[in-house]
Amino acid sequence: MYLEYVASTEGNTLMFTKGQDSFGNICGLNNKQRLKRYPELKKNSMSGINLEGYNKLYQYDFQQTFPSYSKIKGAMVCVKECPPSLSSVRKHKKFAKSGSGLCRYDIKTSGIFNGKGSKDTCPQLPVDAT
Repeated sequence: MYLEYVASTEGNTLMFTKGQDSFGNICGLNNKQRLKRYPELKKNSMSGINLEGYNKLYQYDFQQTFPSYSKIKGAMVCVKECPPSLSSVRKHKKFAKSGSGLCRYDIKTSGIFNGKGSKDTCPQLPVDAT
């Protein structure tokens, strides 16, 4: 009850039902208005983006449970669909081309595992079905 009260008076109750990525965006919403209410989110270029249609939260590392806007750059992202089992770069790129990428929002499909990324830009393979 107390958490519900605090969330409704101080925050956003949608964070409980829709999920929040590592950049302060709420999945399934156009987050541009959140930048006005939470100016600290402006520090990250991936905050305040339109995630309508991306209703599910995907977490790279289940040991990291809380978003950190500056320390973990991409540990949680909003996705259209949860992934099936992905054991190769080819399968991961095919899944990304379907419109539901698992990588950080600034990584294009052609950049998946091209040697320029790191563990915080795309999930490590293999990706288990979720």
